[in-house]
Amino acid sequence: MVALCDFRRLAEASPSAFLEIVEAGLDGEDPPVMSLFRSDEASCRRRVPRELLWRLNARRSPDYLMSAALLLARLDE
Repeated sequence: MVALCDFRRLAEASPSAFLEIVEAGLDGEDPPVMSLFRSDEASCRRRVPRELLWRLNARRSPDYLMSAALLLARLDE
């Protein structure tokens, strides 16, 4: 998966690749993206869920809006 602090760079450089990576990270029985939301993670990783959600929310272009909204819904599940 992408380095923890690279969400912003990837989301800005290639929104479609960013959305694909997040989507792939939500697959499986124990999705890797969900590990970012565990409270037992190291303190340097605590800001990552906020950054991820912010970057998904920022994808308001008509080209990415539906994909981002669906990913946010999956995260909410």
